[in-house]
Amino acid sequence: MPQARLVRCTSRAIVNADHFNVMQTKLSPEISEKLATMAESGMGYQVISVKTKNGDIFDGVIIVQGEVVVNENDWDKIPFNPLDIVSFELTHDRSGKSIRKRA
Repeated sequence: MPQARLVRCTSRAIVNADHFNVMQTKLSPEISEKLATMAESGMGYQVISVKTKNGDIFDGVIIVQGEVVVNENDWDKIPFNPLDIVSFELTHDRSGKSIRKRA
């Protein structure tokens, strides 16, 4: 049985790189602090919807330890800049397998 690849995303978080495919990006301190006061969707992560500066809304955004955005699908990058988040809603919704842009 092959061993899981573990990567350090922040000084506090280690995630299984084989489970979370590929992108980690730090959030702004303001967003991180707000998320730190909210409930987790699962052990060490939260699922949120975000609204960006240009008005786009993305669902299924996974936050690990309140600091890292994890994109589970095969995209080579997150479809928005985490520093452009102006608001978010904690949804706990894991019905999709990737970040989804609302139409």
